[in-house]
Amino acid sequence: MKLKIILICMILLLGDFVYAQSVITLKSGEVIEGNVTSLINGVLKLSFKGNPLIIKQSDLKSIDFVKADIKLLPVIGNANGELRGVVTYYFNKNYGDKPDVGAKIYIRKADTTGRKLTPIAKYERAAVLKYLVDHKVDVEKYSIQLKEMNSDTKAGFDDLNSAVIKDLYSIEKDETAKIVTADGTGSYAIKVAPGLYEVIIISKGRTNMTLAEINGKITTKIVTIKSDDIKTLDHRFDM
Repeated sequence: MKLKIILICMILLLGDFVYAQSVITLKSGEVIEGNVTSLINGVLKLSFKGNPLIIKQSDLKSIDFVKADIKLLPVIGNANGELRGVVTYYFNKNYGDKPDVGAKIYIRKADTTGRKLTPIAKYERAAVLKYLVDHKVDVEKYSIQLKEMNSDTKAGFDDLNSAVIKDLYSIEKDETAKIVTADGTGSYAIKVAPGLYEVIIISKGRTNMTLAEINGKITTKIVTIKSDDIKTLDHRFDM
């Protein structure tokens, strides 16, 4: 399985975390395979054929972190419920909405309080508040809320962006989580055990300029799946 994340999203990750074999695509079109060793201060360092290589952020287009195939094991319990839906995105005023083919849907266990504490849920709220402040909508009110989330400064918001990337990577490693891809009609369906879940949808067709969403806009929802239940969760990504 490949975890595709636009490299710019990863630049703010700190520490000496070493990723597995990766495929780096440059803006020039050149493709390099190697092991990423760090992504710090706009500089990518990797081991290429046993030799160290440094690439500037400005020269990078994307990166695939290629890991050994992860078996997406069934969530704990009997999978006798189902989550399904259709993901679409706004294309333009002439065509309207299109199926969000290739959108990723992440499903993991949640609790009634945990959702408010997840980095992705925090990011989604902060991104909305930042949009309102940037567009001069009740600036004083929403600026206070951003400050309470420690996201009122560029550094604070960037930290939250980095936390989102780390959180998504942790889901990839979570054997109790599930990940599905929207098909050619934007549809998805997955069997799950009864319980409370956080569902994270990442668009393939609609992106944003924030670090966390440059590879696809993000939304997160909490859903309850009951025994023998079919839960429908559709989502439309706007502009």
